[in-house]
Amino acid sequence: MELINTPSVANVMIKTGDSKGTLSSAVSELGVYGWSLFDGSSCWESNVGGWLLRTKAKESDEGGVAVGISVLDSPLLM
Repeated sequence: MELINTPSVANVMIKTGDSKGTLSSAVSELGVYGWSLFDGSSCWESNVGGWLLRTKAKESDEGGVAVGISVLDSPLLM
């Protein structure tokens, strides 16, 4: 895999336990999950299972929601 350079936006990131947020550059990552059912060389069925959008600080190389590096997000389609 290669790193995809995405445009960043200014965002206030607030961590649990902090009394104030920090202004930083943020990027969003969209993950699409799916499944496929194969029998030998032929595909019987394939479908999208869902998606996950997370937002994190641009400086971060990690993307873990559970460890507090990123947050779950909702897309705004324009």
